[in-house]
Amino acid sequence: MQEVIGAETAPETGTDRKSVFNELLQNGIDKRDSEMVALALKNGAEPNILLFAGITYKQSSWDRLRGRNEGLGAEWVRLALEHGADAEATKLHRDERPWPAIHWAQAYFLPAVMDMLIASGAKVDTPSPDGRTPLMDAVKNGFAEEIEYYLQKGADPLYRSADGNTALNMLRHSGQFDRAEQERLIKLMMQHSIPEAQAVENTSAPGKRFSI
Repeated sequence: MQEVIGAETAPETGTDRKSVFNELLQNGIDKRDSEMVALALKNGAEPNILLFAGITYKQSSWDRLRGRNEGLGAEWVRLALEHGADAEATKLHRDERPWPAIHWAQAYFLPAVMDMLIASGAKVDTPSPDGRTPLMDAVKNGFAEEIEYYLQKGADPLYRSADGNTALNMLRHSGQFDRAEQERLIKLMMQHSIPEAQAVENTSAPGKRFSI
């Protein structure tokens, strides 16, 4: 049957409509076309697709030639969350296990993206399928800046993984840092391990003395 250009066709409905706009969203992502991305979302495309595209975004040489920068990834994450993306969503990793968004973000660490995920409900101590928190992974990989970031966001250095380990214990036995840096980070974790009630008590009664 010959296609008549300009003829009206039945509107896309239900699952078909969603699939069409998901494909158009992916096209917009592939082409770095912000207008197409925004229009696809307004037409009901799945925002979690854009969320993970933004989290895992890496600047290419083509982006640099066209004057784009790493901010595009953060912009996509913001746009996805504004359209209802789930900050605690998961995506299959190459190991075929579902990894939470915050762990994908930890692997592509950008503070702006992390800030948005945590502000939108992602828990900073969310365990990965391996049972480690982002703070534990930062210790394991030797990233002091990330350790400081997660502690500032309220990560618990004493959170126990499935095998009973903690970020503080991992840091004490880590070979990733020189001695001075290791001791600095241990003290920082100790500061963030003080029970809230104890911290308030010490602040309100600075002259109180204790016997051992």
